[in-house]
Amino acid sequence: MSAALGRADARRFAGRLLICLITTLMFDYLCTWLARANSGVALLWLPDALLLGLQMGDDARRRRYYVAVRIGAGFVAHVLYGDALTLSFVLAMGGGLQLGLAATWLDGRADSWRRLAEPAALRRLLIHGVILSPLIGGAAIAVMLLILIPDMHLRSALALWRNWALASATGVAIVTPLVLALRDAEWQERILGDGGRANIAIQAGAIAMIAAVLSQASYPLLFLPVPMMLLVATRTGLFGAALMISAAGALAGLFTVLGIGPLAAGGFSPLERALLVQAFVATAMAITIPIAIVAAARRRADHALLENSTRLARSEYLFRLLAEHSSDAVMRTGIDGRRRYISPSIFRIAGYTPAEMTAPDWVDPVHPDDLPAVRRSREILAMGENPPPNLFRYLHRDGAYLWFESRITLVRGPSGAPEEFISNIRDITAQKLAEDALASANASLLELSETDGLTGIANRRRFDAGLFAELHRAARAGTPTALLMLDADHFKAYNDRLGHQAGDECLRVLAQTIATPVRNPTDLVARYGGEEFAIILPDTSIVAAGMIAERLRLAVLARAIPHPDNPGGLVTVSIGVACHNRGNGTTPARLIEAADAALYAAKRAGRNRVAGAPPDHLALAAD
Repeated sequence: MSAALGRADARRFAGRLLICLITTLMFDYLCTWLARANSGVALLWLPDALLLGLQMGDDARRRRYYVAVRIGAGFVAHVLYGDALTLSFVLAMGGGLQLGLAATWLDGRADSWRRLAEPAALRRLLIHGVILSPLIGGAAIAVMLLILIPDMHLRSALALWRNWALASATGVAIVTPLVLALRDAEWQERILGDGGRANIAIQAGAIAMIAAVLSQASYPLLFLPVPMMLLVATRTGLFGAALMISAAGALAGLFTVLGIGPLAAGGFSPLERALLVQAFVATAMAITIPIAIVAAARRRADHALLENSTRLARSEYLFRLLAEHSSDAVMRTGIDGRRRYISPSIFRIAGYTPAEMTAPDWVDPVHPDDLPAVRRSREILAMGENPPPNLFRYLHRDGAYLWFESRITLVRGPSGAPEEFISNIRDITAQKLAEDALASANASLLELSETDGLTGIANRRRFDAGLFAELHRAARAGTPTALLMLDADHFKAYNDRLGHQAGDECLRVLAQTIATPVRNPTDLVARYGGEEFAIILPDTSIVAAGMIAERLRLAVLARAIPHPDNPGGLVTVSIGVACHNRGNGTTPARLIEAADAALYAAKRAGRNRVAGAPPDHLALAAD
């Protein structure tokens, strides 16, 4: 599923990049045409501003793709327009550098149009996007041209730097905020606001008036659209202001290069015409943006006041709406213990009606064993803290106990004092039964993993863990631990003569025989390996262990299991006994070694007998 979503996202991003490439190519070509129409001096430069607005807020790892689109589109546009390859390459690289720097500096800082209503975010966009990145991008272009074109004069390079920085800064100032506004999901509200059609009419009238004053030659009339632009900024906020500024910049640049309007009259040079267009745009921004920011701040304040006036009623309504449509039961209880509200779900969960459970004399039918935990939760609430989730059994109306989980949150009043608490009660009976079944299954699996499959007693794994744990316990308590190692005499001959099936049956009988007399719950009888068994005897001295071993030997002999190749014709066992007396200073391996040595001593002495560990091994076990 996630892989499919990843591929779909990659396809959408690829389509977006393609649209960006085509749009950037068109804007680059259009801006180049405007610059050529103005004798090579650019009035506005828009591709960097467009891509900056599109990529702000996107994944920073995708930034290089937007930069690549800017470089590729710029290079192709200049080549198509007839510029030399070197110049096309330098201008494209400068645009890419400017875009990359601006996007890096502004990453995550001004990616939302709503945040641009904050002076700090607008100031960051002005410093990093409008001033620093165009200056650095233009400087990089000038330096590369001085290096790559031998006959390039320093004065020409500086003029190009100035022209690039001013045109790019103007483009970022008017286009990037507009692109951010269009990406905002609430831009329709920004442009429509209160009044709907009236706002659209005012915006259309303001754009028409801007076009009208820019199509005639009188300078004083340039200020005629200002009241309309202020009205738009007041009613529609920053989006309307950005739209007006973008329209003013686009119309001023187009009319000026066509020789129309006051900015084209008067015999101005191409550079002066470009500066006039840029000054006109800057003036429009200086007039409308502060008003738009003040209007946005006032709108936020009015909205906050409206929310505060209806917060209590709305909160109560939402609480009941959520509670009454929740599958869990929700309960409000005063700090005095009196229930103020219980959601209808309690009837489905417990079989009681909300009216019954909010009665003053109601007593919750909690299982007696769970009452201490419930009382502890109430004590924690009384101390002004939220208790942990509580699990308890609750008597359903039909007479069966169900498992409930209660999560309680303390609610404080305006003064900070506890006022009430909210309980969320969930029926987890099915979950609890499933957990108990799983725990039982896990216990069964653990028992199987520690049981010898042939004899049904503990296996070697259980023996190793048991001996390790017992020696640690004995070390803390200072008590002795005895170990018996028991081996069937001449068992290989038994298998060779009677077969392995008879041998397996003999081992099962031996396991049953030696396990039966061992009654202490802490003792452990295990199959050590092959025909060898081990018995751990906690808190048992060497004398008592020897007596237990002798009793086991006689019990095996009493079973009278036939063994044709064993003296006496019956199955017998040899037992080695070792004891660790002081409760510290030994390891499982050393105690096993001592008991094993005793076992082999019993075998060397003629089998069918009990032997204690030799003195040297007993010393080792007791170290």
